[in-house]
Amino acid sequence: MKKYILMGLVISLISQPLGAEFKAITDRDTGQEYIIYVPEVVRPAITLPEIQQMTIQELMFVKPIQLIYVLQKATPQEIQTISQDKLAVMITRPSSVEIQMLKPEKLAIIICQIEKKDLDEVLKKIAPQGYWAVDQKEFYNTWKKKDVKQMAKLIQQVEKKESGFILAYGNYQNYDKINWNRQESGFGCRQVLISEIKYDWKDKFKPQLDIILTIDFGLSSYEVKSLLEMIQANRNRIKLIIVPWAGYIAGGISANNYENRDVQTYKTVADYFDKLAYSINEVAPEIPIYLTVCLTSETMDSWVKSFHYHYDGIALWNVLTLKGNLNKIYQMVSKYKKNIILSGVFGNNPERAGWLSFDRAKEVILQDIDRVRTTGFRGVILMTNEKELQ
Repeated sequence: MKKYILMGLVISLISQPLGAEFKAITDRDTGQEYIIYVPEVVRPAITLPEIQQMTIQELMFVKPIQLIYVLQKATPQEIQTISQDKLAVMITRPSSVEIQMLKPEKLAIIICQIEKKDLDEVLKKIAPQGYWAVDQKEFYNTWKKKDVKQMAKLIQQVEKKESGFILAYGNYQNYDKINWNRQESGFGCRQVLISEIKYDWKDKFKPQLDIILTIDFGLSSYEVKSLLEMIQANRNRIKLIIVPWAGYIAGGISANNYENRDVQTYKTVADYFDKLAYSINEVAPEIPIYLTVCLTSETMDSWVKSFHYHYDGIALWNVLTLKGNLNKIYQMVSKYKKNIILSGVFGNNPERAGWLSFDRAKEVILQDIDRVRTTGFRGVILMTNEKELQ
C-alpha cells in the first residue's frame, strides 16, 4: 500500500523554529494510508477574524486544509464565537484525512456545537466504515447533551491505533517466561500471551517496546482485576489486544471455533470475552480489541455471531503460510470486519513438515508482506514454538 506525506502549510516561519510530529492516519473513504506532518505552531494563510468577516459563499472558496489550520489554532472560547453555519462549512468541507489532524478534544467541541443536520456527515468522516451506523444513538445522545468530554472519548474509541500495518512475532510462553529485552529486526512489536497472572506480575510484566496482548479464556476474577491494572499501567505500550488466545470451557472443550465444532458452546466463550472487552474499554478505550476467528466455513459464521461486543477487527487463524489465495480469504472474512490481521502464521504446516526455525520462518514470511498489504490485511503475527531464555 502506498503512503503519502501531506505537509502542513507554514507561512513566513523561516526565522522561527517549529516543533512538529508525524502522524499516520487512514482515509476512511478510500482506505489509503497517509503520513501527516503536523506543525506544533501553525500560521494559516487566513485568520479567524478574517473568517468572521466572510460570508458563507466566500468561505466556500477557502481551501479546506486552511480551515483545519484555523481550527487547530483556535481556542475553545474562540470556536464558540463561530456561527453554526460557518462552523458547519469549516468542518464538513475537509476530507477525512484532514479532519483527523484535529485532536479529539478539539473535534468534540466542534461536533457538540454544530447542528443535527451536519452531524452525520462529520461522523462518517472520523469513524471506520460501519461504526457510525452501529453507534448512531450513542453519538446522537452525547451530541444532544453537549457532553464534550464523552464526545471526545467516543472519538478516541474510533480513532484506534490501527493506522499502520502490524508486523509482530510471538510464541507460546506466558508473559513471565519471555525475554522482554529481545528485539527482532523487521518487526514493529511482539505478541505477549496472558494465560495466567501471578501476584508478582508487576515485577515480571516489563514491556520495552510495543506489544500485542493476547488473552486466554478462563482467567479468575483476581486475574481479571490484575489484567485491567496491567493494561491501564502499560496502555502506551499496548498496540492491540486479541481475545481469545486458547483455553478450555467445561468438559475440556476448546475455546475456539476450529478444534471445537459444537456451536452450542460458543455462547459461553462469547459472554466471557464480551464482558471482558467492555471492562478493557473502560480503562483503555483507545486500544483496539480484535476477536480471534479460525478460518473454517463450517463454524465461522456461528462463532462471529455469538459475540455482541463491537470488536475493532478480526485476528484470523488457520492461515499457516502466505502462499495461498489471500484475496479469496480476505473476501470471505471481510464481510464481518474490514480490519483483519493474520495472527497465527508459521511459514509452513508444522504438522506435515515440522516447525521451521524462527530465522527461516521470518525469512519466508517477510518475502510476502507486500502482497499481504496489497490484499487488504492489516498485519501478520509470526508464531514460533521456540522458547526464549530469560
